[in-house]
This record gives sequence, C-alpha cells and structure tokens, in this order.
Amino acid sequence: FVALLKRQGFNVKAVAKSAPVKEEPLPQIDCTGNLQVWRVNDSEKTFLSFSEQCKFYSGDCYIFQYSYPGDDGEECLIGTWFGKKSIEEERAAATSLANKMVESLKFQAVLVRLYEGKEPIEFFPIFQNLVIFKGGASTGYKKFVSENGSQDDTYSESGVALFRVQGSGPDNMQAIQVDAVAPSLNSSYCYILHDGDTVFTWIGNLSSSMDQELAERQLDVIKV
Repeated sequence: FVALLKRQGFNVKAVAKSAPVKEEPLPQIDCTGNLQVWRVNDSEKTFLSFSEQCKFYSGDCYIFQYSYPGDDGEECLIGTWFGKKSIEEERAAATSLANKMVESLKFQAVLVRLYEGKEPIEFFPIFQNLVIFKGGASTGYKKFVSENGSQDDTYSESGVALFRVQGSGPDNMQAIQVDAVAPSLNSSYCYILHDGDTVFTWIGNLSSSMDQELAERQLDVIKV
C-alpha cells in the first residue's frame, strides 16, 4: 500500500497520526423498515434501485423515505441529504420535493434535513451500508462543473480512490471516499484503496477487529 502511494507521488511520512477519541457505539434502532431513495436532478427526482440507494455522491442531493413499524402503526420518515458540494438549486429542489411528499401523506410523516458530515447517529443504521463518493452524478452538478470550469473529482472505477471504513457493525457501516494522499490515513481506521483493477486494504494499528471485519465486507460493496 505504501509502495503504491509512493509510486503515485504521495508523501508517506504522515501515515502515523495521533488517533482521535472515538465515539461511543451507536444505539440499535429498528432497521426492518422499507427504504426508498431518490437523487435530485435539477428540479426532478430520480428513483434509485436497491443496489444504488446506498451509494451517495458529495456533489448531489438525495431524498429518502423510510417506513417502519411503530407503537401505534406504521411510522414514516422523509428526509433530505445534502452533499458537501451539492449546488443550491438542487438543495432548493430537494426541499420542495420533500415537502410535497409530506403533503401527499397528509402531513403524517416526519420531515428531516441532513447535511453530509453532520448526520445524527440514527441516520446510518437506516441505510446499514452506505458509501459516499466524491463528485456528483446529478445533472445539476455536472452542469455546474462544466459551466464553471471546475475540476471534476467524481469517483471513477478506473481511477485511484481511497475509502475510510467506519461503523459499529455489519448493519451500520460506511465507506467514505477521502483524498488519495497519505495524510488522509489515520491509525484508528481501516482503508480500502483501488487503482483500476488492483485493490489494497490498509489496517491501522489502532483499529479494532470489528473495523477490520467491516473493511473486508466493504470490499464486496465497492465495485472495482
């Protein structure tokens, strides 16, 4: 892994970093409900298939609807998720579309708004296995990048990509794409690096056996 980073011209001196204090294990919540997810494209929403609904891009906005059994019958949660690099127009569209969904359910659903990196602990178990890629797949994001001449760092299966693996168990795990540079590595986590068809795992010396198990599981999720 380190040799590959050197070949890519990365500085590997910063691999050993002090470990931050980890949060307490996440509480268990009901994950037996039904999840539906849409990606926002300009002013419309596009339904995502089961295999794609847990793959988000930082440049996009998403709407999700989660229905689950409650004490007094079925409960419904409708939420928007805004990627760090999503554009304002699609954020506004996501908000409007989510409001209409709540109205169509006669305001019986709970509406939440979430931002990448600031999600509450209850969010991740709903998705169970979430991957967050760099860049965006929405029409609005691609148009913004093209019109502004910005560098498009959207994830590509044929490129070099580094993912930090985190979570509390098989039903609550995430792979977050980070900059493919040595300073992104932290000894408390495990990472997956792929360069085209070649895949590596990097195991932090302060990571737990669960962290290592999750990294192995995520290899089956991140397609290379």
